[in-house]
Amino acid sequence: LVSAVGRLKFVRPEMVKGKGAVDVPVVAIGAMDRDTIPDALANGADIIALISAVVAKDDVVSAAAEMKAFIKASKGRR
Repeated sequence: LVSAVGRLKFVRPEMVKGKGAVDVPVVAIGAMDRDTIPDALANGADIIALISAVVAKDDVVSAAAEMKAFIKASKGRR
């Protein structure tokens, strides 16, 4: 769902055009952070997979909790 070239990040909605044709969740992974998550959700992602947004932080437990709250709030805005 997300392409990242250097610092440029963008969501490609054409990747989820056929979402209704299959009975599997769409997972957004790669370059997921506070800037890209809202676009990924708006373009059809069902699940957000976080890696460096959590594990690159000193306090991974707090980072995971903060990102969970951010994703929940972002889903409420769709």
